[in-house]
Amino acid sequence: MRRKVLSSILAICMIFSLLPTMALAADTTAPTLSSAAIDGTSLVLTYDETLDESSTPDASDFTVSGIAAGSDVSSVAVSGTTVTLTMANAAVFSDTVTISYTPGTNPIQDEAGNQADSLSGESVTNNTVEPDTTAPTLSSATIDGTSLVLTYDETLDESSTPDASDFTVSGIAAGSDVSSVAVS
Repeated sequence: MRRKVLSSILAICMIFSLLPTMALAADTTAPTLSSAAIDGTSLVLTYDETLDESSTPDASDFTVSGIAAGSDVSSVAVSGTTVTLTMANAAVFSDTVTISYTPGTNPIQDEAGNQADSLSGESVTNNTVEPDTTAPTLSSATIDGTSLVLTYDETLDESSTPDASDFTVSGIAAGSDVSSVAVS
């Protein structure tokens, strides 16, 4: 019995002596930029690991170039794997945008405190959509009783309804005043 107790104690001691070598390795890898993209006033830097949301860099840590209307950074937010910069002016679809980052007091870092590298002239994918500058064209006009239906070659903005007084209808014997307008 004594021999079994001693063997059990010896086995437990061996296990405890191995624990320090079995510990998980500490995260010493800095987060790496995976992508940078802008859409209007939102420039998003995406990293390869979760970032420390309590370490939000100052807007002055970033230099954005290539936005024709001006490249000032208004605010910075860190969430998950992204750093989102809100720009004072929107990028347009034709802007070629780059970003530089110099770590300041509150650097971009992962949850283990590893700081992301600085950036210098990093290309930013511009996802800003080219604006539709072509006016809709009237395709057809039909009258059904008291309704005149105008059909256009593209979808119209339902929030932009013209006033009834913007229309003049002629050639109707019983009168041609437009009483209401609806866009759908």
